[in-house]
Amino acid sequence: MVGRPKKKYEPGKILVNFHISLTEEIRNLIPEGVNFSEEIRNYILFKYGDPKKGELVELKKQRDKLSTELAIVNSKIAQIEKELEEQEKLQTYMKMKQLYAIWKFWNIAIESIKRGMIVYLDPDKLESVFGITLDLDRLKKDIETRELKSYDIDTFEKAINFAETYDVKYLGNGSIENEEYQKFLKFFENYKKEARA
Repeated sequence: MVGRPKKKYEPGKILVNFHISLTEEIRNLIPEGVNFSEEIRNYILFKYGDPKKGELVELKKQRDKLSTELAIVNSKIAQIEKELEEQEKLQTYMKMKQLYAIWKFWNIAIESIKRGMIVYLDPDKLESVFGITLDLDRLKKDIETRELKSYDIDTFEKAINFAETYDVKYLGNGSIENEEYQKFLKFFENYKKEARA
């Protein structure tokens, strides 16, 4: 009866089992999943074998560890950059919406000055229709008393300066806000071109 052929090893490559006694405290220091045989082999190779081979093994382990850490760092950097980009886009969007609110205020103020009376009396209408709010009472008073004149607010830059005075704010969700915002964007493009000219 012929058995399984005996495995042949190269000289010096025969596997030898040996027993190591460790305290429970030291055993508990070894993380789960660690190939303890490989760790012992590397240690012996490093301490008693060719130092260069041992050093090479350790350096490769360090490289692998650093590669993993670098991948984690790069992932975090990419995530933060994405969040900052989204935050910047949101800030730009809200800045444009606030300029839209100022543009609507400017149009209302100019029209009101021409007529000598405020053209909108209901703040709720401003919010529900255009998605903005402003101090209509103060604007009405300043127009009626001629505290605010046409040349005071004859440019968009001046309107921007008056926005805080009349508490102009963008609120959103106006029924015709989208259409009005598109009109504002066209105006703003021309405004920027004229400012650069």
